[in-house]
Formats: sequence, structure tokens, C-alpha cells
Amino acid sequence: MITIEKFVFSPFSENTYVLYDLTSECIIVDPGCYDRQEEKILVEFIQAKMLKPVRQIFTHCHVDHIFGANFIFKSYKLKP
Repeated sequence: MITIEKFVFSPFSENTYVLYDLTSECIIVDPGCYDRQEEKILVEFIQAKMLKPVRQIFTHCHVDHIFGANFIFKSYKLKP
């Protein structure tokens, strides 16, 4: 079963999702983290659940959906 966690980030109130299952691997969808506090919220959730990010994906490339793409890449070495 896949679990979905939703975060609302940025001044645009963009939805970011973390999808994960019993393997503890996760996918980050539309990483819209706009500032350090939002990045911290996402990282702390991933750490608390002991997840291993394996991919970041984008539903589309509007700026609010990709604010955190570089942060995710640098933190977890995930390419889009």
C-alpha cells in the first residue's frame, strides 16, 4: 500500500507530496519548498519516517512546483 503525505509550501500554497510504501523508498512529487524552513519540514518528515528518497517527479514545471528541485537534488542526489 502506498502512503501519501501532503505539504503546502511557498507563497503560492503549492502542494508537495511524498509517496512511500513498506520498502521505505519514497518519491517526492512537485518539490515546492521555497525557503529553508520549508526544506527543513520536508527533510525532518523524511528522516522521522526513515525514508529513502529514490526519485523526484514533477506534474508540470510551473515555478511553484520546482522551487525545491535543486535542494532535493543536492540533498538526495535525485535527478528529475
